[in-house]
Amino acid sequence: MKDIISIKEKRIMIDGHLQFNIKGLSSYQEVTLQAEAQDDIGRIWKSFGIFIADENGNIELDKNSPIKGSYMNCSPEGLLWSMTPENNNELPLFLKTTLKPFKITLRLISEEVVLDEKIIQMDFLDPNTEMVTIENEIIGKYFRPSNKTNLPAILVLGGSSGGFIWSEQVASVLSSRGYAALALNYFDYQSTYGVPNQLIEIPLEYSLKALDWLRNRPEVNTNKIGIIGISKGAELSLLIASISSYSLAGVIAYSPSSHIFEGIAMGEHPKKSSWSFNGEPMNFIGYPEDTSFNMNMDSATLLEIHARALRQASPQQKEESRIKVEKINCPILMISGEKDHTWPSKEMCDSIKRTLDMKSYSYKHEYLNFSEMGHAFFVPNIPPIVDSCKVVPADVSRANRVAWDKSVEFLDINLKTN
Repeated sequence: MKDIISIKEKRIMIDGHLQFNIKGLSSYQEVTLQAEAQDDIGRIWKSFGIFIADENGNIELDKNSPIKGSYMNCSPEGLLWSMTPENNNELPLFLKTTLKPFKITLRLISEEVVLDEKIIQMDFLDPNTEMVTIENEIIGKYFRPSNKTNLPAILVLGGSSGGFIWSEQVASVLSSRGYAALALNYFDYQSTYGVPNQLIEIPLEYSLKALDWLRNRPEVNTNKIGIIGISKGAELSLLIASISSYSLAGVIAYSPSSHIFEGIAMGEHPKKSSWSFNGEPMNFIGYPEDTSFNMNMDSATLLEIHARALRQASPQQKEESRIKVEKINCPILMISGEKDHTWPSKEMCDSIKRTLDMKSYSYKHEYLNFSEMGHAFFVPNIPPIVDSCKVVPADVSRANRVAWDKSVEFLDINLKTN
């Protein structure tokens, strides 16, 4: 088989940039480029593009768009975000819940003959990263560059999916960027690690212990610790930062809430807060009386639940349950999608920004909103989570890339510089 697919690097980190071209074809030859990958439950995902080589028999993926295919722009990453399940009857959600590498098989085909085949591996775990599982006062997974000291550190908090979903993948990739990163499991529907199996009255002291755990690590620079979270984890991130007596270096909140909402339990559940502090439940905005959660709820239902909750809350309830973001003592980066169908994160980010501006917040606060993005931000290059009928994979993929790059830039500025 001829060496026609020319790949710059066959193994890169998941947040890297896919770079490859095609060379050695006949002038103006028509070929089909296929990409294939497996998600974490073994389902096959595929994409393709049909290209015409130039007069020299070359195709530059960043300059030539396919004449037909699952995507139509000039970018190798189009083969990633346009992937769909091989079985069209399956849920179009690329399940990525582990640190297994994302392997892409590329096939170049002409007239039903495979001209070349290559595999690119995109890693979540850098070869120089050390991972430690913690099972004592806290449950977590800790990632750090091996044999490094004076490291900036990040506490990573996932959302209402629970467990280590999102947090483990984000923490591992951040470690490749030179950070010590602790993915914290603060609740888990499966009760796998003995943590609460419902998101109800989770003690804030638990997350504060995680920050203490990071501060006590000999390789961590205690003046350079930040928090990053998504969804309920973003609510928790802002909340922790607002009550912590320690100085933090930065907080990133993806799709956050401006208020504490009622706790989440499957089916019928008591009307209680999501969080507690000093043994007392924190004030919260309650959900409508007819609310019942289940694992198969659609996003539009979730959005309506939160929108109704905010509409029905009295001014006093809103103020009592409002996260006192003006008490945070560090730079803040908020990221939202205008087509969030889980809760109105764009409007809640607007509210947080107004509060910070009105209170003359003394630290830099940044806000990045995407007009064509939903709720579920993730690391780049994984086939994106399309969590709303109003967003499309290309826009979600772009938002994931821009948001991730901005987050890394924010962390580098606030956690790595003096």
